[in-house]
Amino acid sequence: QKKTMAWLEALKGRSPDLKFGLITNGNVSLEMVPVVEHVFDDVWVSMVGFQPETYRKIMGMDINRTMAFVEALVKNRQVLLTTKFLVTPTNLHEANLFLEWVALAAPHQCAFQDAESMSYINLNTRDAFWRKIISRTGADVRKFILAQKDVLRASGTVILIDTRCRNIYGITDEIIRESDGVVVWMRS
Repeated sequence: QKKTMAWLEALKGRSPDLKFGLITNGNVSLEMVPVVEHVFDDVWVSMVGFQPETYRKIMGMDINRTMAFVEALVKNRQVLLTTKFLVTPTNLHEANLFLEWVALAAPHQCAFQDAESMSYINLNTRDAFWRKIISRTGADVRKFILAQKDVLRASGTVILIDTRCRNIYGITDEIIRESDGVVVWMRS
């Protein structure tokens, strides 16, 4: 959307106090980093899946390109950066992989938002298939948060989590308290 970006750049040039936010998949050339930093103050990079094959199947894109874009923005610290993990039935088990990367990349915030996953999942099967996946993943997420809260706090990274994700991953009020401000509930 080169015309839109050129228009926004011109507008920002004439009125530098204007504040713009961007929600993107971040799957762009690193040449866009200076443009994004010049025009936008607040950037949310949405990720649907975190393993390369999942990301490619769902998004039709290369996750390494998105990760490189995020890491370049983090390195420069010119924008308020939030990485968002959009939880779906096809990726909910990848949450802890996303968190591991977030702890290394150190964006300002990472957000977990659910795309109505429980509307698609039957929890009441005889073999408890989904309950087992959700239970194991939730345990990994909770363990990671508590084990890495000092690392996350030192980098200034806050984890925002919506109500449905709290339920999926078992993020209780006690876990939020124990995270010492690293996890914040986004009431939705």
